[in-house]
Amino acid sequence: FLKTLNPLFLGFMGAVAFDSAPSGSRDSTSNNVTFTHTAAGDNRIAMFGDSIDGNVSVSSITYAGASSTFQTNTSGATDRRAELWFLANPSTAVNATVSVTSASNIANICGCSTFTGSDGTISGTLTNTGGGAAGTASSITVTSTASDYCFDVLCLGASKAPAPDAGQTERWDVSTADHGGSGSDEAGAATVAMGWTFTSSFFGHIACSIDNGTQAVVGGNFLMPLLGVG
Repeated sequence: FLKTLNPLFLGFMGAVAFDSAPSGSRDSTSNNVTFTHTAAGDNRIAMFGDSIDGNVSVSSITYAGASSTFQTNTSGATDRRAELWFLANPSTAVNATVSVTSASNIANICGCSTFTGSDGTISGTLTNTGGGAAGTASSITVTSTASDYCFDVLCLGASKAPAPDAGQTERWDVSTADHGGSGSDEAGAATVAMGWTFTSSFFGHIACSIDNGTQAVVGGNFLMPLLGVG
């Protein structure tokens, strides 16, 4: 009996892993960004990072027609607004449409990174705006685990040459005539510093941990419900 459980047990032990990451942008004459994305693998999650040139909120993000969940937002003193959204188990349709709609016409950059091995939740979300003052760096320390993955989004002024800290992988870096937006990720650990350097700019920065859910698999406790114990 226990032998037949091994594949299921091992499946829950897999760590979160990066899948793919396209991005899209628009100018201030529209309130909608659309681009396509193809997700693959098991236990997927889609992470959306928006960088907005103004204190205008995103009203919805859909992936192949499915609505994503808003997590948080932040803005600097001159309206360098970042927003974080996510969607558990996005479609695996080839070239699925991602549609990002704002409350009004505003320049917006959106990146979408998909990951596998997630339990569909995120945690440890933190924001940084440098107290509303211009700066040349931002860093957020995220609480995570070795089986999780960390994700962040950054909003800056135009052409500010953002560079992620060592250990992070930049997934997009887009600059419009009005502002810039970037996103990155890094393998999880007990604590992970997600940071960027850039030329002087007001900024908005958000980071979080993508949960794997293996924290519950401790000392064989995963098997107890299956065996009718506890």
